[in-house]
Amino acid sequence: MALPVADLARLAEEVLQESTDDLVRRYGMTYPEAETLGAALLTYVRLAQAFGREQLCVTTVSMRDGVLVDMSSASVGDGVFAEQIVNAALVLAEKYGVDMPHVQHVTEISLALFDALLAEHRLTPRDRLILKVAGLLHELGMFVNTRSHHKHSMYLILNSDIFGLGTWDRELAALVARYHRRSHPLITHEVYNTLSRERRLTVGKLSAILRVADALDRSHSHQVRIKSVEIRDGELRLMVTGLADPALERLALHQKAGLFTEVYGLNVVLCPLPG
Repeated sequence: MALPVADLARLAEEVLQESTDDLVRRYGMTYPEAETLGAALLTYVRLAQAFGREQLCVTTVSMRDGVLVDMSSASVGDGVFAEQIVNAALVLAEKYGVDMPHVQHVTEISLALFDALLAEHRLTPRDRLILKVAGLLHELGMFVNTRSHHKHSMYLILNSDIFGLGTWDRELAALVARYHRRSHPLITHEVYNTLSRERRLTVGKLSAILRVADALDRSHSHQVRIKSVEIRDGELRLMVTGLADPALERLALHQKAGLFTEVYGLNVVLCPLPG
């Protein structure tokens, strides 16, 4: 869309006179966006005037979104860049005082399951990174309230700045964290109902894995280790060590593995090994 520079100049003047709260209410933007809007508009005006332009072409995405998309698409296999994203998630988790040994152990189990199920889910390395971020942040909402903490986790992730994650990736991580417990994804749910069918499937596949992983550390003992995974006769058989008494984890799996069965068509069976 072409926008006259004169009109943009008038808008910049109006915005600069508004308070941050007014801008948030009027335009539905975040506080960081509202704080920089006036200066950004004025910068565009001055650049257009410096180059003698009377009109500017306005796109539906920001320069920041474009940079993040370019960075993420170009560096899916870049271990350094992925490490920066994970470090940003760890900083956020520590900020909200999560049980770090628990979330790190659950994340480790989640990634082991993801790798073992590659032929089943056919997801990408980027999806694996989303699962890792969601695993580290799935208990973020405990900072707000233990009740419905999964929903609070979603809101905190959605409204936090995680370096390297654009809006779409942050939405996926937030939803995977949101569905690590309680209700299965429903089309009536906020945020989830805006996703494409493909992205809804991704949320379901990753959430199902995170639920199983979380159940395997139900006691928060951080001792369970997956030695091998077998798919046989409609079952996902998890050979694990570190469970002297698997009763609590078996109960947790009974409560939480329903989504996995729904998504993958496999019943989850826990098979403790000695040692």
